[in-house]
Amino acid sequence: MKIGLARAFYITQSVVLALNCDPVFLLASDSPLCRCSSHSCDDLVVKKPPDDFDDDIDERSIFRTGVRWNAPQQIVRGFGGALTDATLLQYANFSSDLQTELLNGWFSSKGSEFALVRLPIGGTDFSTHAYTLNDDGPDFDLENFRLSEIDLQWRIPVINAAKDVSPHNIGYFASMWSPPVWLKTNGDFNGIGKLRGSPGDIYHQTLARYYRKYVDEMKENGVSIIAITSQNEPTMGLFINSEWNALGWSPKTLRDWLELDLIPEFRNSSTKIWLFDDNRIILRQYINYLMSSESVRHETTGIALHWYWDKIVPASISQNVHKEFPDHELIASEACTSRGVAGRELALSWKHGEDYSLDIIQNFKIGFTAWVDWNLALDMSGGPNWARNHRNAPTLVDVDKNEFYRLPMFYHLAHFSKFFTPGTQIIPSDSSSALFGKRPDGYFTAVALNSLEISTDLDRVI
Repeated sequence: MKIGLARAFYITQSVVLALNCDPVFLLASDSPLCRCSSHSCDDLVVKKPPDDFDDDIDERSIFRTGVRWNAPQQIVRGFGGALTDATLLQYANFSSDLQTELLNGWFSSKGSEFALVRLPIGGTDFSTHAYTLNDDGPDFDLENFRLSEIDLQWRIPVINAAKDVSPHNIGYFASMWSPPVWLKTNGDFNGIGKLRGSPGDIYHQTLARYYRKYVDEMKENGVSIIAITSQNEPTMGLFINSEWNALGWSPKTLRDWLELDLIPEFRNSSTKIWLFDDNRIILRQYINYLMSSESVRHETTGIALHWYWDKIVPASISQNVHKEFPDHELIASEACTSRGVAGRELALSWKHGEDYSLDIIQNFKIGFTAWVDWNLALDMSGGPNWARNHRNAPTLVDVDKNEFYRLPMFYHLAHFSKFFTPGTQIIPSDSSSALFGKRPDGYFTAVALNSLEISTDLDRVI
């Protein structure tokens, strides 16, 4: 795409350059992927405008947008992904030099500069087996609580290594999929199951202390958790027979548990509570109940949302909730694409990258502060996943060949994470396919999506 912008913009005709890319086509992919091996790996380089950079706009430009420079809006918290067990297993299977390349690609100035990372509390479907951090029970005193082996051996060391290479202060938030099964009505990790008893009782108090125990144990190991989400996808296990780790919550029961148990447990903690962590198709039904509690409304700080129904559910649902509760920041906490049903080549489609960019632009234009991908890396089958819920990821790893591949989503996401760094103020515009902002370093920045088959100039109306 040909772009012409004013001198103040931190952008040039090439926005993010993948230097030293070893291009390869895999599985009939419709665009080349950059292959990383022990011999070579691409770096993401941003070129600042030269001193003599000037507008180069053709008056016949077909992409024009009004930009309201003097009306800055929300401040960007950051972009990132999740350090799931599946991601860490890919990291663990590599030699130290390729581990460094993965780490740099995620966190360093040579890579995506991710500044917000999601951590699982216990296992997810993207684990080799179902587990929690206190499987020996009943144990209401949580004497058997332990961080997992993968937490101690890989997740925490990767977090420490990320700190050494990142130009940003990375934030970590955590979500739970399933609690210990001895707390659940069905006694299993998946299926339809809720918490035993009622809010305020020993079961609900124990779960609140389970969350706090995780936060405290991570802090003892040098990791500060900035926020927890109340529950990953509370609709799973409620009326959906979940094939993977889940815990169902009705809106009313979740509200009462927050009010009676979880909020009091974290009242003296610096860790914040983010609500919902599900898809916006059901957002209004939950928020109406949750915010009817004074405690929930005033003692939680965010609303986390997943992207899985965004294409068919209007963004106005999230926007209206944000207008009603402006003190709660909106965080896009999970996104991924499917592997496709017409062949594995669909996993490598350029369209998946465009889907990421469009969702990011649309969400930030209605008030979001962060956008977090799901797995940072998976194997070539889209796993491992004990529930066979194989998905896509921006990085796919081929351990047998000792190499990995960066997919279109990787580069689309990097355009935003490298330009809209933490502290950037979003600037409103008339365009539905471009995002503008003012960075902490004083530069103005923009990312525009051109889904056409032809190049076009980008003009702005001040």
